[in-house]
Amino acid sequence: MLTPYVDRMQCISFKMLPHCVVMDLLCFDTPWTREEFIAELNKPRQFGRVVVGSDGVTPMGYIVYAIPGKVLQVLRMAVHPKYQWSGVGTAMLRRVMEKSCLKAVDTVVEVPGTAVNMQRLLSKCGFYGETVSGSAPELLRFTHSF
Repeated sequence: MLTPYVDRMQCISFKMLPHCVVMDLLCFDTPWTREEFIAELNKPRQFGRVVVGSDGVTPMGYIVYAIPGKVLQVLRMAVHPKYQWSGVGTAMLRRVMEKSCLKAVDTVVEVPGTAVNMQRLLSKCGFYGETVSGSAPELLRFTHSF
């Protein structure tokens, strides 16, 4: 089930950006604005990918990540509620990890304590989570070593 989604990953383009903003609104309590997406994607060594449906147009999920040095940092990831629990998130995460494994040693994802679905996805993909001490609200750091 993962292969069809992986084959439909592409760079987040300005054409796809409005769809990513809407998806963010549906998935996060504090969504990114269009300007925040642009600012993040314009930073050095930061990338964005979107998975589109079989029609080649409909965005199903996106991931924004950075590779500073030997660490892959997942900065933001969302799957449209209509496509959650269908393998899209797992496929995106695994694909980005596979593509970056030649450059990165570890993958790090920090998620709010309330993001239970993301925590379940990360655990399913072999990540280990721990509470970030002193963070308010509660923040969990998930790591995965290659």
